[in-house]
Amino acid sequence: MTSTPTISAEKLDTIANYLPTTGALAEVNQVFHKVYEQLVSEVQSDLGHKRPVIIAIEENLKLFADGTERSERYIPNDYHRLKALCHHAFGVQLMLTSNGEGQLKERTARGIEEVRLLIDGALEHLQEQQLPQEALESSRAILELSHELITEASRSSTVQPAAIEKFARQVGPYLANNISIATKRDLDHIHAIVTKWRLALGVGKWAQTYVVLCEGHQMRAGQATKQYFQRLLHDRDGTGAALEDRVVYAEGCKEISAAFDLLTRHLIDQRSSRILFGDQHRLQVDILADAAEEYLCTPLSRE
Repeated sequence: MTSTPTISAEKLDTIANYLPTTGALAEVNQVFHKVYEQLVSEVQSDLGHKRPVIIAIEENLKLFADGTERSERYIPNDYHRLKALCHHAFGVQLMLTSNGEGQLKERTARGIEEVRLLIDGALEHLQEQQLPQEALESSRAILELSHELITEASRSSTVQPAAIEKFARQVGPYLANNISIATKRDLDHIHAIVTKWRLALGVGKWAQTYVVLCEGHQMRAGQATKQYFQRLLHDRDGTGAALEDRVVYAEGCKEISAAFDLLTRHLIDQRSSRILFGDQHRLQVDILADAAEEYLCTPLSRE
């Protein structure tokens, strides 16, 4: 984050290579991009100063306000322990399914023996894992059902799809219980942190606060943290840039600077979209979308 509104030499080099690279239109295009990048620098200099920003990145919530940074880890250990149990059941299913129906392959047989020992150890020490009390019964059931499934596959030296389907039906409710508990613990922890920050900011600054959620993967529909902030900040429910106002999802974002850059462009595009199209979300939809939809309604020559 920088307080000096300038365009970097690297960005100027990039602009110079935008197509078209020659002729009068090239110069017009480059002027546009320079004006845009200058505005990015100016708007970004306010973020984290006049306009507070909360960034969720690598399991940390970071509040940038008045030129200062506060940071707290927002995913509790309970969440990870319960997630590990769900991953275990998923892994057992994947191991047998990838074997294919019928004869047990040597690789799968070795995997079963390794996993069975791990399950035995986990069951023996389950009380020591600091799991929420309300998740103990379902966690034990997940491990026991997994143990039964792989033990039968080892005994018969075969993988039976019917056995995997039965396992899925039986283990599903226990997984759902653990997922529900993990979700509540996670959201309660987030809310405690954000409530403290909200009070510290006061009503005026809170009303100007934006949130960027940085993730390394494609956004899942209904992502829990985004749901929380959308409800808290009265954003619209849903997935996609066209539904984002104060809460922005940053796919593949691993750095704070990238999160600030994305939010800056989000704000600039919304303002321009409101002026140009009378709809602040129009530039958060592919600019070609309407024309493409209209054109693709007509028969294509290749059809």
